Order: sequence, then structure tokens, then C-alpha cells
Amino acid sequence: MITTPSTATPCVISDTLGAQLDWKTSDPAFLTVTAGSGSPITALTQVTCPAVTATGSLETVTTAFNGDSFLGKYCVDGNRLLINIGQHKATDVTIA
Repeated sequence: MITTPSTATPCVISDTLGAQLDWKTSDPAFLTVTAGSGSPITALTQVTCPAVTATGSLETVTTAFNGDSFLGKYCVDGNRLLINIGQHKATDVTIA
């Protein structure tokens, strides 16, 4: 479970697979979300990653993906997965 405090900056989860692996985004169970009561995020929607994600540092990439327009969204750019769960203190999600 990931819960963000009210004073937090937007939370972007990042995971990068090794070169020989890839994300199976076509699998219907690729990402599942279980939301707690009152959580503003109840599902995730796939979007196109910002242009900087392919070559940018982790800090640059997460900064580009932390805006409100990416709240509740995820993207996969090569071997890198990004998930924006925002900063709302009521966010209570399990992502599997």
C-alpha cells in the first residue's frame, strides 16, 4: 500500500526492467489496482510517456510525469514503467 501525506510532492513510481526483459502491457492483468475507501485513484490508464523518458535521468523523467494531467495514469517507455499516483492524502492503493 502506498499512501502519500498531504504535504507530499506528487508521487511517481518508477520501475526499470533489465535489458533482456519487457513489460507485458497487452496482458489484461498487466496492472491491477485495489483502492481503499475514499481513494481518489481507483484505476490506472495507459498514456504515452513524455518525450524525455527514453534518455532522461530518473529525476528528469519523474518530474516530467508528475503533473496533474498524468494523475492516475501509467506509461511504459522501453523497459521503464512510470505510475503517477498523485499527492492526495486519501490515496490508498495497492498496485499489482
